[in-house]
Amino acid sequence: MREAGSPQDELQTLVEALSLAIERPVLLDDAALAPIAYSPQWGEIDEVRESSILGRGASRRVRDALLAQGIARAVEPVRTEAVPEIGMEERVCVPVRADGETVGFMWLVDSTHTIGDEAIERVRRAAVQAAEFLAARPDAALTEETALLNDLCAPAEDDRDRARIAITGAGLIADRPLVVLRVASDGPATRLGDFARRISHRVSAGHVLAGLLPDGLLMLLDLDEPALSVLEPERIARWVHGAADRPLAVGQSATVAGLAEVPEGRRQAELALSVARRSPVGERFAAWETMRVDRLVSQLPASAFADAPAGIRRLIADEPDLAATLTAYLDAAGDIKRTAAALSLHRSGLYYRLQRIEELTGLRLADGEDRLLAHLALRLAERSS
Repeated sequence: MREAGSPQDELQTLVEALSLAIERPVLLDDAALAPIAYSPQWGEIDEVRESSILGRGASRRVRDALLAQGIARAVEPVRTEAVPEIGMEERVCVPVRADGETVGFMWLVDSTHTIGDEAIERVRRAAVQAAEFLAARPDAALTEETALLNDLCAPAEDDRDRARIAITGAGLIADRPLVVLRVASDGPATRLGDFARRISHRVSAGHVLAGLLPDGLLMLLDLDEPALSVLEPERIARWVHGAADRPLAVGQSATVAGLAEVPEGRRQAELALSVARRSPVGERFAAWETMRVDRLVSQLPASAFADAPAGIRRLIADEPDLAATLTAYLDAAGDIKRTAAALSLHRSGLYYRLQRIEELTGLRLADGEDRLLAHLALRLAERSS
């Protein structure tokens, strides 16, 4: 039973009052086109309205037809065209927006074009109120998907099997090649539930599954999605990062064959996220397929740096210019010409710095094992900074 005065009750009251005021049935959907509140349905309704209410959500065909008309990007009322083959009449859609995000839609069926500007203005004002209530309302769909994803990655095989059956049975996402992504805020607080909805609006129904974690989002994206078909699989993290209007870090797994491999995909995505967080601002995304040595370094514990030789640790802590010189030299595979050019340094100056590095650390930079040790220590220092 809902508590009196809950956001859900307020939304239902708002929709019923609006319906009486404009003498039209009104439906309020969430951002995923699932009904939240609706007035008594009388007068002009259509098959889509009826099936949406009875089925507690729009079918995939209906959802794709509406999204194709630009409702997810709209900031002003939109008149959507009729789609006779699915039983959908023309209607007026008023987006419900909060903090620059579309969080829902108000709908009026209007095949006769009798809804005037005054009625639409009333709906627009009601949409502003609805946005306030929606911001305080728990996201039931996201809560359900979070629970399913938690079970999909659970230690117990029975839990994982039940989650796969529930996910595919509900048509949330297909059991076929996927990528797993970890998303985390990378600056001012970001409403990650809203970001998950934003991604869901950019793909077809049944091609994304998202859940909230204590420190971000876990997302599955179906590679059969047309919006992703033009991308190389390892560039999906960049695409997701680019969909944000606030700072985020995104880590992406390699392609996994299906839902049974999501736990391994999540492991890879978590490690990719740790690498993404150390990337330059504005480029904080990383994909497992392109991580190269970071695949291994990211799996070393942060405490491993304490086991590096004391001379290397002192150099990194006390001689930042020499540490930068050592990094450039190792990144250039010991090539003096390339290192000097990268540092805008004369060769004689570079030789002097390398000699000082050897004196301070005890390293022999002509020795491959010492160079590997130094390179690992520098990478680990980056992680702990």
